[in-house]
Amino acid sequence: MYPTLKIALASRDLALAQLAHTRHAHRNKAPLDLPSHLHEFQISTTGDSIGKYMSKWSEAPGDGFPNVAIGVTASEDGSAFRLAVRLQDKVLHVDSIGKLIAEMTHHEPEVRFIGAARALAASQQSQHRPLEPGLSVSHMLGSTGTIGCVVNEVATGKELLLSNNHIFANENQASRGDNIYQPGSIDGGTVLDKAAELVRFETITFGGNNEIDAALAECSGTTCHTRPTGLQFSGQPRSTQLSRGVVVSKIGRSTGLTTSTVSAIGVKNIHVNYVTGSAIFDDQVEIQAPATGLFADNGDSGSLVVDGVGDAVALLFAVTESGTAYGNPIATVLSKLGITLA
Repeated sequence: MYPTLKIALASRDLALAQLAHTRHAHRNKAPLDLPSHLHEFQISTTGDSIGKYMSKWSEAPGDGFPNVAIGVTASEDGSAFRLAVRLQDKVLHVDSIGKLIAEMTHHEPEVRFIGAARALAASQQSQHRPLEPGLSVSHMLGSTGTIGCVVNEVATGKELLLSNNHIFANENQASRGDNIYQPGSIDGGTVLDKAAELVRFETITFGGNNEIDAALAECSGTTCHTRPTGLQFSGQPRSTQLSRGVVVSKIGRSTGLTTSTVSAIGVKNIHVNYVTGSAIFDDQVEIQAPATGLFADNGDSGSLVVDGVGDAVALLFAVTESGTAYGNPIATVLSKLGITLA
């Protein structure tokens, strides 16, 4: 089976392209939310018409574009939506694949090489009490990352800490009640630095598709400040549609306070390398590297990403070798975990 390319058009402007693998029988993905004036239609391509092209880029027969992520971006002047094509494998040729997709869509896409994405790990930080967003943290046996923010569990009303699964839950290998260290273990954290206990996590499906890399922990023996030092945070999720060019910031344990801009939304088929294996993520927020320096680096995983007025937009979890960062949309994180921002 070959991929199905879903394309949404508004007049002459390409608004969305979703690359949905159709492995096995009739496997479907939910489409992205689009403005009401957009109309979606579907182009299905099979057999030799596209197969001869895919065979050059597929890692395995029938897998389609395993290292091509597709999302939505905007034209340089902001007047139209464009197809955002992100290549993760150096053997892929930007010009060749861009030409192929342009021919299929009758539109010039924005094609970029971003390189392989990795779940962010660690650097160095010190102990801090009370806890607050932006600090070094880790599962007692896992990678060191960042406390994202404080949230409230809808079912119980409990105040909890939010970060990534690969930070709080050691890539699915943790159990409820496991110790969480602050600072994280790579920063010298030990059992004497226990600051929280794991509550629960969204399981990462390795080798399969995911939407979030997230987990929750409850403070233990200390209090938690809801607002990070140095980062404006409203305590609310962004209420309007996120789009290319929106200025965003985060505070993380490695690179501290950084600012950049959203470069694409709804990005699908991002392959992320973890210690345990590789996982695919769909419908992600893409943040480009700033003109100088980095937006995120190892150890920043779990950071909360906010817009210019401090509203939350994403939970940072991965970065590519080119410096492009990816985050889970905060609305998806809140919904799947049954939590609200504190």
